[in-house]
Amino acid sequence: MKMRKIYYGIPVLILAVIVVGFLAIAPANSMTMDVNPSIELVTSRLDRVVEINPLNEDGEDLLKGFEQKDKNLENTVSDLVDLMISTGHIKGGDDNFVMITVEDDTIESKYVDRVNKTIADMLEKKQIEATVLNQEAAARGEGEKQTGREIAAQKLSDIDSSITLGQLGDMTVRELFNYSRDNNIPIEKLFKVAEGNLEKTKQEKVKESKDMISQKRAEEIALATINGE
Repeated sequence: MKMRKIYYGIPVLILAVIVVGFLAIAPANSMTMDVNPSIELVTSRLDRVVEINPLNEDGEDLLKGFEQKDKNLENTVSDLVDLMISTGHIKGGDDNFVMITVEDDTIESKYVDRVNKTIADMLEKKQIEATVLNQEAAARGEGEKQTGREIAAQKLSDIDSSITLGQLGDMTVRELFNYSRDNNIPIEKLFKVAEGNLEKTKQEKVKESKDMISQKRAEEIALATINGE
């Protein structure tokens, strides 16, 4: 009787292994990472990175010789950010932007938060300042691939008729962000700034307000410096 139970259990175990294996390797979701190189990461339902695809020429150049160490999401994102830093696409002291684009309702926010945190941790480790942006895109047809930058440019073109898609298409992520801000287009219509960046911005504003002095105090200091004249 005991042996019979073991025999009955073996097919169930094999089926479970097959199902888990399929979930680990079958493509389920995709996201794009844009700096200037644009890269698509395809993940399984178990959040394993099963494909890394370049979406433009800079992406192709970046991935030449790149070897994925494992399929872990955080490890893969860290390695790609590290590669972008070593190749000069993300530079210390510059106004860096990293944009993550996902399709509507296909990836849970926890997934995006994990990616945001991984990028922020790597940049902090390298002591590099950067803003991480998130945006959602409408589901695309099979075989239809766009960079996150192209999707953002299309959104901006739909909002602002004074600039053509052709003009926007040549802009970097940073230039798209700055154009929106300079032309009073609400950033939230295009991007969501990752939480860590928002908190840092708030802290900088508080520090800035503390460092500021009143006009009266400035006049007193100036008059004291030039003996009251």
